[in-house]
Amino acid sequence: MGYGTWGKKYESNIALIDSQHQILFNIINNLFDAMKFGKGDEVIGEILNELISYTDYHFNAEENLMKENQYVNLDSHLKAHKEFVQKVLFFYQRYITGESALSIDIIDFLKNWLISHILTMDLEFTKTIKADTN
Repeated sequence: MGYGTWGKKYESNIALIDSQHQILFNIINNLFDAMKFGKGDEVIGEILNELISYTDYHFNAEENLMKENQYVNLDSHLKAHKEFVQKVLFFYQRYITGESALSIDIIDFLKNWLISHILTMDLEFTKTIKADTN
């Protein structure tokens, strides 16, 4: 079932960005599904590693696209990406040190951040890029 469902409202109509966002939704849903079946503690380290790796890949792709198109709000977008990475690394550090009840905190943060970020910052920059290419 999942915690967050990809839908049309998240689409930028830039295939690269949309496919990467869908993968981020899948990563979050994998964590939620594991938690739902009592396996969150078993998979959280693996999923956090996957999230750290994939967001690095995704953010680089987005940032390169913004730079190529001379996006005017690049600095604020880069700042948001950096803050996200720092927060995920904070959660990962908590996981490594054995803090409990981490899964709920992570899943709420990930879902809220991803949805908010896509619907505001990402759709803003993709609309600007599409407008510049028309």
